[in-house]
Amino acid sequence: TLVPSLLTAAVMNRHHGSSGAKLFEVARTFFTKEVSIPYLEQERSSLRSEENNRPREQWMLSGIADQPWQDRGWNRDNEQAGFFHGKQTVEQIVARFGLENLSFEFLDEGVVPYYHPALSAKILYREKLLGWVGVLHPQTSALVGLGDKAPVVFEIDLKALFVAQGLKDFRYQPFGKFPRVSRDFAYIVDREISFAQMESVLRSCPRLKNMRSCHLFDVYQGDNITQGKK
Repeated sequence: TLVPSLLTAAVMNRHHGSSGAKLFEVARTFFTKEVSIPYLEQERSSLRSEENNRPREQWMLSGIADQPWQDRGWNRDNEQAGFFHGKQTVEQIVARFGLENLSFEFLDEGVVPYYHPALSAKILYREKLLGWVGVLHPQTSALVGLGDKAPVVFEIDLKALFVAQGLKDFRYQPFGKFPRVSRDFAYIVDREISFAQMESVLRSCPRLKNMRSCHLFDVYQGDNITQGKK
């Protein structure tokens, strides 16, 4: 993983009084034969042969957003970097490759131990795993010297990204005859229902065939909402 080098840079920036660093790195990562990484196993053909016990190589794009996401100004408050900042950054990067409508699913606890178990997710495109994004695990943050202000990090497998780009059918689309329309909708669902599940249902609805995108902007749980609902 490239995350340790990014964390080292973030720590150095903080020590020099420069907070809110946003950094990235593209480089090879190396995995020993004994290491089992789920998303690497699904693309075994892209890895160097293990027969001679050489490390497996993988090109990765990794990034970090240190705290805060935005400093306090005369017309704005201090804003802390969170999971959704990382998610938005990943979507913007992948969009440059012509890929839209990514899906995000909870990252199983322990699969990548340096991610926060409740604030991290797998990055998926057409059910193919591209990488991970999330808040650094509090224990890891404290261990490297970043204290309780854990940064947001992401990792994208470039091999998987280029393969996904090859699945995209690029075609010219004329400008629409009608202006863009956006709508806000509110739904009451069980607390266990994820946004990824709701998005899947919405996209499968025939009456929404012209929908280009949808995103979550708020979740409410509390007064006037039935217990167990959100």
